[in-house]
Amino acid sequence: MILMKSYYRLLGHYYLLLRFFKNLRDLGVSLLELENILGVIYWYLFKQKYSTRCRCCSELYINQTNINPYYFASACKLKKMGLPVEIRNSVFYYDGLEVYPTVIPYIARVIKYNWQVFNMKGNPMISFTVKNHDFKAVLLKGYEGLLQFYEQFILEQYGMFDYKDKTVIDIGGFIGDTALYFYSKEARKIVSFEPSKKNYTILIKNITLNNIKNVIPINAGVWDENTKGIITNPAPTAYRVKEESKGDVALVSILDIIDSYRPDIIKMDCEGCEYKVFEKLLETGYIYDVPEYVFEAHGNIKNELLSKLRSLDEFRLCVHSDLGNMAIVSLKKL
Repeated sequence: MILMKSYYRLLGHYYLLLRFFKNLRDLGVSLLELENILGVIYWYLFKQKYSTRCRCCSELYINQTNINPYYFASACKLKKMGLPVEIRNSVFYYDGLEVYPTVIPYIARVIKYNWQVFNMKGNPMISFTVKNHDFKAVLLKGYEGLLQFYEQFILEQYGMFDYKDKTVIDIGGFIGDTALYFYSKEARKIVSFEPSKKNYTILIKNITLNNIKNVIPINAGVWDENTKGIITNPAPTAYRVKEESKGDVALVSILDIIDSYRPDIIKMDCEGCEYKVFEKLLETGYIYDVPEYVFEAHGNIKNELLSKLRSLDEFRLCVHSDLGNMAIVSLKKL
């Protein structure tokens, strides 16, 4: 029994090490940073018997078991770059504001592209330049939303289409990351639907902050009919909308949207609403009224949806990335 317990404990440590080391390439780890990671892993294994400091400076120090070594090593990297990162009572701070640990690696990444990440009067913000466009954007608490801006402007995950002079329906507008991206690509008109009031408020701020006139923001979700709904998961970047007749979230029919705006492109990132939308488009034939779609397919029925769309002879479907439970997919009329 004792041997079995020791075996499972060692096995657990082994998988922990694998999880940490698979991130090393992403971090661009130097020997010094590797020493930071190894120090934290050693501390983790021995719990309260050991503590560690960042090897490139003495300011970052941990002695709590709830800090992930990957994020600690990322914070060390920022500190080495001379950036204002701190750890107080196991909480990470950047420029005086709390920063969620999952965001820290992306701060290091965007800094490489000369982005600025800063605290403006208590608001987490970013500023950056893309193709002669100077942008500023307000983020959510914990600098949440930085990942989405990184995905749009650096990874260009929706870069498979030409948006110039086109009308784009932006389903899942979040805090304006995609609206700003489509604007930078010279879209003629962007209609951005965002059901979360909190996210919608920041979306409005970011449109106004950048003096953008061709974005139409709408505080509503998109569905297969005009109805009401509720937000079932309040997390700002991964919430879901559920139909509920007494709900406080307006849900707008995709057919009415197509009739009203005659879009060239529909983009969807709505954590599951894409199934309702495509079912209606396929049922009514409205799918043929829009030349291009780009969307994130989520959940267990992702493959079922993709199979239906692949059967359309008039369209070419392409899966650009597939992470198992989520895939970025484009659908283009031939």
